[in-house]
Amino acid sequence: MVQDDMVQDDMVQDDIAPGEIAVNIVGMDEKPRSTQELDRKGIPYKLVPHENSAHTAEDAAKEIGLELGQIVKSLLVEGHRRGPVLVLVAGDRRIHFGKLGKIVGDKSVFLCSPERTLEVTGYPVGLVTAFGLKRELPMFLDQSVLDREKIAVSSGVWGFEIVLKPADLARAATAEIALFTK
Repeated sequence: MVQDDMVQDDMVQDDIAPGEIAVNIVGMDEKPRSTQELDRKGIPYKLVPHENSAHTAEDAAKEIGLELGQIVKSLLVEGHRRGPVLVLVAGDRRIHFGKLGKIVGDKSVFLCSPERTLEVTGYPVGLVTAFGLKRELPMFLDQSVLDREKIAVSSGVWGFEIVLKPADLARAATAEIALFTK
C-alpha cells in the first residue's frame, strides 16, 4: 500500500488519510505520476479526493472547498516561433496573450488544441498538471498565484486534486515567475 510521509495535515480536509487515498478509492497499484514526482522532489502536498467531475476550475473549487483563485489551471500554449510552454494561472485570472508572448519571446501565442495538449503533456485537457509530464517543458507561473496561502492543482487523475503552498509549486515546477494575466 502506498504511504505518503510528505503530506501536510493542516491543508483542506484534515481527516483524509495521507497517501492511501488513490489506492483505496481508485484501486491504483501506485500513486499518480504527479505525486510520484512531488515525492521525489521532497515537496509537501495533500492529495484531496472529490466525488463529482471537476472539468473546470470552478468545479474543482466547489468540490474541494477552496476559492476559485486558489485553483491553479495548467494550460499548454505555443507560438509561431516558440515550442510548447506550460503556464500556471489562478482560476480567477485570464491569460493576457500579448504579455505572455513578450515573456516567452514570441509575438503571438495561443492555447494548444486538446489533441496537441495530450500529445505534448501526456494528460488530456482538464487533467493537465505541472508534474509527471510526458516530457520536460518550460513553465511560467503567474505571479498572482503566489498571493494565496494554499492552492490546488490537478493531480492528472480524475477525482483528485493536489493541495500545496504556492512557493512549493514554484519550486517543484521550476517555473519562471512573471505577471501575464488580467
